[in-house]
Amino acid sequence: MSERRSPYLLLGVPFGASKEVASRAFAKATRRLKRAIDAPYDLEDLNWALHAIEQRIEDPGSSIDDYRIPANPSVYEIPSGEGILNPPVQPYERRTQPTDPATIEALRVQIIREVAASVIAEWLGSPLPQIHSFPESSESSES
Repeated sequence: MSERRSPYLLLGVPFGASKEVASRAFAKATRRLKRAIDAPYDLEDLNWALHAIEQRIEDPGSSIDDYRIPANPSVYEIPSGEGILNPPVQPYERRTQPTDPATIEALRVQIIREVAASVIAEWLGSPLPQIHSFPESSESSES
């Protein structure tokens, strides 16, 4: 009966990874496992995965029953140029008339007035912040 889990997937390494890569991935996975509250696997699964990868390196024939996910990393690279999934930009034709500069200027003035009015309403009646405090001198009180 073949195992329906992939040691490569458990450790997060590509199929055919070396012992060194698998060992580093095992160390990372165990650290992640210690921090995880509800991990989908335990330390026993990670040990199994590392042992299985080491065994497959020593005996490549034992990997024939491995469950593999066929993935080519280059498929996930976003193409930089135009293509079937990245068509060229086609701007729409304008359906409205351009706004005249006088209307834009009138809107700008109206916005400035509304903002100024809201600032004045917010600060009206509130005391100005005291920037500097000047101590009363004894000379001015004597005069």
